[in-house]
Amino acid sequence: MAEARLRDPATAYRFIVTMGGRAAESGFSKVSGLRDESEVIQYREGADEIVKRKIPGLRTFPALVFERGMSSGVDDLVGWRTDVIQCVPQFRETVTVQINNCDGERAREVIVQRAWPSALELSDLDASASEINIETLELQHEGVIQTPIITAF
Repeated sequence: MAEARLRDPATAYRFIVTMGGRAAESGFSKVSGLRDESEVIQYREGADEIVKRKIPGLRTFPALVFERGMSSGVDDLVGWRTDVIQCVPQFRETVTVQINNCDGERAREVIVQRAWPSALELSDLDASASEINIETLELQHEGVIQTPIITAF
């Protein structure tokens, strides 16, 4: 009898972010907001039971938030934000978040469509603190596609 291989779940700390041609594999330490939801439309016809039906409405996507330690010489996000402010043509990018399994292999990809930075923030500066300065990027976008990666065992 063949031994069945258990599938370990992907870990939350192994991922790679690629932002189109702007910031190749930026070293982000945190990504949040990877959510795809549908508005709920409540509906009832006069002959229905005393319960409202729920049907899916428009899809909505919250802003994505990326965090990384600020490092000198890396101004790719500042340049992208500047392109948005100056309304440079084609400031929107496709952003890919590759989630890896324990072996470092792709478990899933999340493709974010037509993304652009709506905010770029540096953490508070405090001369008495011993902390890393965190750069926070907030992206608006027009859709998320989750692509499962099929692996052979």
